[in-house]
Amino acid sequence: MTDFIIELYLSFTNFFDTSVFAESAGLFNPLAESGSNTLLGFAKKILSGLQPIFLIAITVVFAFTGFKLISAKQKESPEAISTAKTSMLFVLIGAFIILSAPSIIGFIEGILQSIGIATPTDSI
Repeated sequence: MTDFIIELYLSFTNFFDTSVFAESAGLFNPLAESGSNTLLGFAKKILSGLQPIFLIAITVVFAFTGFKLISAKQKESPEAISTAKTSMLFVLIGAFIILSAPSIIGFIEGILQSIGIATPTDSI
């Protein structure tokens, strides 16, 4: 029974070998055109392009939330103050995640390199 399962597994792995299908169909790697052959390198390139836009968005949302907090304090409404403080907290958490994204990608890349899955890619 175990021989049958091993044979079945090997037949499926050979049947679903995507490199054979890719070579016969003439498929190409779309990441190679961007100058990076890995998904992490592609993520770095996308992030380096989007980070200035994110910084502008963070600034606008932070200013709007600050205005909301000031106007809530003038109204002296506990509900509005609580809502504005919660919004400010979410803006700060989002800003932290967006600004630390290159470090997170570098951390994941370092882990993958240490276990031998990824190769070094170009930096941002």
